Amino acid sequence: MLARERDVGHAARGFGLKSAMPFGLQYGAPPLPPEAPTEQAWAAVAPRVDVLIGATAEETRFFAVIDPTFGWLGRLPLLGAGISRLLVRFSSHLIYQGPARAFARRHARSGDRAYEFWVNYQPPSSPFGAAHVVDLPLLLSTWSSWAAIPLLGQAS
Repeated sequence: MLARERDVGHAARGFGLKSAMPFGLQYGAPPLPPEAPTEQAWAAVAPRVDVLIGATAEETRFFAVIDPTFGWLGRLPLLGAGISRLLVRFSSHLIYQGPARAFARRHARSGDRAYEFWVNYQPPSSPFGAAHVVDLPLLLSTWSSWAAIPLLGQAS
């Protein structure tokens, strides 16, 4: 799978936001039901499953820093940093935070517990701030497994 990742990513490029995760789960592909009847599926399964779901404060900042299409924006004099922050805030809410909250509410309505978290932590000396996946080192594994990741700047 790893050997084919680049080929699959290239082939999936034309399929919008979901193309960024071509190996991710897709509704309608086993074992997931088609997307239309998800409410019924959640209602049937949710009462037996507790969920932990959350987001970081600047989910899309990672992409704003590394993507040449948007990275230049933050370097514009005077307004660039502010415009970049607004775009990150808007896109983070639209793509990650809003759907996470909606998922948690739907799960709770179906009869079980949904625990939400929000990470504001910005690692020192990291240009990525409270970006996507900065929460994983806080939740999983040990410091040594994440120490070499540029996302964490000089955190220790």
